[in-house]
Amino acid sequence: MELTPEQWEKVKALFDANLDKPPAQRSQLLATTNEDPAVLEEVGRLLQSYGEAGNFLSASPLPSPIVPLLATEAQSFSPGDLLAQRFRITRFLARGGMGEVYEAEDVELR
Repeated sequence: MELTPEQWEKVKALFDANLDKPPAQRSQLLATTNEDPAVLEEVGRLLQSYGEAGNFLSASPLPSPIVPLLATEAQSFSPGDLLAQRFRITRFLARGGMGEVYEAEDVELR
């Protein structure tokens, strides 16, 4: 069932009002609220999802500190390497999930 914009406003208001309450108290408050069952069902689903998510975004999934980890791994290029007979590697900058980033000098254009 799709909710109307007015129902979504009620969902948002009820969600915000119950977010700071303990889970047991949320259920009790929602059960005593005289509101559209579809709205209450959506609020309950959102609060449950919120509780299950916990604080997964507050902690970094990467080991700390990041910079020493990246600097100790083997790099594909070294300073002084020449690529395509034109680009001389100056230094390694960073490594990520999609590749590595290097600073280089264009020897033709300086």
